[in-house]
Amino acid sequence: MVRHEKSGNAAWAQVRVFFLAPPFIAVAPLVVDMNARITGTGHTDIAGNTVEVFRDAITGKIGGGPVNQSTGAWFADVVLPAGRVGITASQLYSGVQSVRAATVYFNVRPPKFGGLTVSYEEGKTILSGARYDNTRVQIHISGDGVNAQFTVPVGSGSWRVEVPVTYLPGRYTYASKQSISDGGSGWIDSAWSDTQSVEIKPRKLTLNTPSLSGQKPTFTGAGGFNWGTAAPNRTTIEIQLNGQKHGSVPDVYLPIGGNSWTTTATADLPPGTFTVIVRQLVNGVWSEPTQLASPLAIKPNKTAFTEPDGPSGQRPRISLTAWPLATVRLFDNQNNLIKEHAADGSGIWRHPADKNWNPGPHTVKATQTFGGLPSEVATHTFTVKTPVALITLPPGNEVSPQPVITGVNGLPGSWVVIYSAVGARPELGRGEVQPDGSWSAPLAKQPLGALPIFAVQVFNTHESDPGARLDLTVVVPVPKFDPIPPKPGRTFNLTGTGFFGATVEIRRKGVPTPLAKDIEVRPGGTWTVQLKLDVGPIIIVAIHRYENQFTSEESEDCVLTVVPNVPVIDSPLNGQPLGAMLTISGFGVAGDDVYVHRIVGPYNFPPIRVAEDGTWSAHLQHNIATSSGFKVLAKATGNLDSEWSEPLTMALLGIAPQITEPRAADYVGVRPWFSGLAVAGAIITITSRFNTDDVLASAEADESGRWTVQGNKDLPVGPARVAVRQTVEGKDSEWAISPRFMVERMPANFEAPTVTFPRRGQVVGRWPMFEGRGVPGSEISLYKKGDSNAVVGRAWVDRQGAWAVRSQIELAVADNFECSVHQTRDGVISKSLSPDHLFNVRVPGGGEALIIDTPSDDVSQVLEQQPVFSGSGIPGAEVEVYSGSTVLAKTRVNAQGHWSVRSEVVLQAGTHTIEARQFMDDIHFAPTGRVTFTVAEKLELPVIVSPVQGAHISPYGVIEGTALPGTTVRLHKGGDGHTIWGHGDANDQGEWLIVLAGLPVGNFQLTGEGRKDQLLARWMPVLDLKVINAG
Repeated sequence: MVRHEKSGNAAWAQVRVFFLAPPFIAVAPLVVDMNARITGTGHTDIAGNTVEVFRDAITGKIGGGPVNQSTGAWFADVVLPAGRVGITASQLYSGVQSVRAATVYFNVRPPKFGGLTVSYEEGKTILSGARYDNTRVQIHISGDGVNAQFTVPVGSGSWRVEVPVTYLPGRYTYASKQSISDGGSGWIDSAWSDTQSVEIKPRKLTLNTPSLSGQKPTFTGAGGFNWGTAAPNRTTIEIQLNGQKHGSVPDVYLPIGGNSWTTTATADLPPGTFTVIVRQLVNGVWSEPTQLASPLAIKPNKTAFTEPDGPSGQRPRISLTAWPLATVRLFDNQNNLIKEHAADGSGIWRHPADKNWNPGPHTVKATQTFGGLPSEVATHTFTVKTPVALITLPPGNEVSPQPVITGVNGLPGSWVVIYSAVGARPELGRGEVQPDGSWSAPLAKQPLGALPIFAVQVFNTHESDPGARLDLTVVVPVPKFDPIPPKPGRTFNLTGTGFFGATVEIRRKGVPTPLAKDIEVRPGGTWTVQLKLDVGPIIIVAIHRYENQFTSEESEDCVLTVVPNVPVIDSPLNGQPLGAMLTISGFGVAGDDVYVHRIVGPYNFPPIRVAEDGTWSAHLQHNIATSSGFKVLAKATGNLDSEWSEPLTMALLGIAPQITEPRAADYVGVRPWFSGLAVAGAIITITSRFNTDDVLASAEADESGRWTVQGNKDLPVGPARVAVRQTVEGKDSEWAISPRFMVERMPANFEAPTVTFPRRGQVVGRWPMFEGRGVPGSEISLYKKGDSNAVVGRAWVDRQGAWAVRSQIELAVADNFECSVHQTRDGVISKSLSPDHLFNVRVPGGGEALIIDTPSDDVSQVLEQQPVFSGSGIPGAEVEVYSGSTVLAKTRVNAQGHWSVRSEVVLQAGTHTIEARQFMDDIHFAPTGRVTFTVAEKLELPVIVSPVQGAHISPYGVIEGTALPGTTVRLHKGGDGHTIWGHGDANDQGEWLIVLAGLPVGNFQLTGEGRKDQLLARWMPVLDLKVINAG
């Protein structure tokens, strides 16, 4: 009781005192987990008191909780370290804390073991894992909590255990725990881990390099351990090749107490390269595999020869055994490959020789390859026997006194020796075998009668077995005739066979007088004689005469019909080019008829009688279109024909070109101009007449077939001819021979040319046209007087002596412009025209109009579809004819003021209107008036331009004219519409040129016709000509 007094007396207060005791800690259970709940009791009937829990004397509390007021019970959840741990507690009420309770010790279990990890290192089984600090680990077979299989000493962090080699491999289910010391000799165990399946493997084996006995390897190694001799604990060691167990390599069962092992293949393994692996099996568990560092290469064994197993024929069959399907290569002793192919599925390999082997010893070699590996070389030696030569039996087994024994089946390079088959068997003769295997052995002279023989063939020193005995009889044989053509010529060679040492006599059958006798038989048994007989049938026979006392029987009849000999062709030679005419000649018998036969398009030309001197010849038109040939025969009285000659093959030449200049009797210079007609695009070659290697010029025909070229060599002065041919696509034509012309050389300062237009003093434009006369073949030169470098123009004089040229320079406007003019030919210059030519040069005023003369302005006038337009204009002016906007033709006004041109455009049938204009010196003159006419599909008569009426012409002269382009012009004799004396086509300008086909000399009336498509125009006005032989 206490009271409080202040400035007087107070009343007395009543005080209750409560003593706070330490709490009580429950001691069961004494083994707890690290996350533990500590329980106990404290004061009751107090509201709000709590308990705080401590570890031993450590100040910091580790947990606490309220005290139940009615029961006094309390608990605290704490985290404790594993091991033996002391716990104490105090009670707290109203800020007052009791003293601590007595320490109670608990065994705190380590955490539940998390399990283990299994690994295999270098063939060993390793168990490992993580653990609580200061614990030991024990691994038990599940369900056996007493016997630890593996114990890891106390430690912290990670741990590992190497399973001993003596531990029986297998598949085990383990439960593990970890334990911590209880501070004394005891252990505080964790809870058991979850069960875990673990495979304990056998140790990894070592594998040595295998040894080989042929294709049987032996494998060795160590590292095994035996747990018994019966399954499943028996140690089984297995070899794998390329990842597969091989049936020929047995497993190894390790003996008790053994460590090393060995196994050998029970059969040959396939050749090849193998990856080798070894492993062992114990209690159903395989060890880690051990692989051989390098692949195992098993080479094939040597092949084993089985054939030939003794002496063989010339085509031995070589057989051997090898690995099935191995590639076998067979070589000769010089390592030349004989054959290569695969053995069959049983390992059998055969090669029958495909050609004969020479007799004697032979060594062959063989290798086999399988799996990419070759075997060692195997060799085999055997002997090839010399074959037995075969004797060809003579007819009736009879031979002549000087017999020649023949046969076959010989070995080229060998000798066949013939022996007598009686007595001491002497050698009678021998012969060398020919490349085809035949042989012939001439024997020494033999008496008439029996002749038993046999043959032995010898190759080098290797003899064949003796051949079969052959019994022959020596007689005087009948000679034989070789096959004779059934119709020999009058003179022919008769041949046959007999025996050497005898002579042959030829008789007409039934006539004792011989036709030929004392014909010697050559050592080879042949004879020949030339007989000359009359034509007709005959039978001949032959006999042998021997030693002037023995005569054979007559031969078989030889029935003949003697005919003329085949004529000899002297010309042409075989393969010689052939033109349109065939000139053929040769030799025969006088009085015979020779027939020439054309092979393609068979035809016999009329007979040619052989002259008294034995010659014959003919000039024939053969009419063949392609390369062909001919053959000949002779016919004698009684229609006895010779055999045909060998065909004479000829190369057909193309059609010769035509020569239009120089013409017959033309006078030309030493380098004349040559012109003619040929195939368009043909290459033209002009040569000397009698030496076609002397080329004078060459040219190319234009699209219309015309060609012109000047010679590039001087011709000799006097009469001359040239030869011309054309070459089309590499094929040469015949040579065309020109008519005779005259070559003359102009002297220096020969006559000057003339100028006919422009006339002296005439007014011309600045590009004037010139015309004149000169010496044919000359070159005209016009130049400004006093200035030879100011060339106004150059032109060639044609064969008519005319020339024309347009000024090649623009002349200056002037009065009395003077030109100097001369001509050049044969390397010399003529006199100059005197006086110099004078004219006036003006610029045209433009008032001069172009005039159209034809066609006339008449719509009823009907023309061809390419009509001719003509008229007059300013000399030198360019003319253009047009219809609307279409230009129909262009030309130039000549020096005389005339122009003419054919339409270049094919006009449609109907009415057409044209105009024309001229241009000169950049001045455009006024157009002409319009001209209207009508065009129809018609063909006008061709017009002859040259020669003129009454002209003299050679038989092969040239006719010139005009016609609608594309028209074919045919020339006829007046009144004869069948014979064509020449033909040609009008070119694009409507010009045609025809070389006559040999008109008869005398007066000739020439007419003709024109044909184009379906159009026909006939007959042209008759042209009277005088045909003369002008060369």
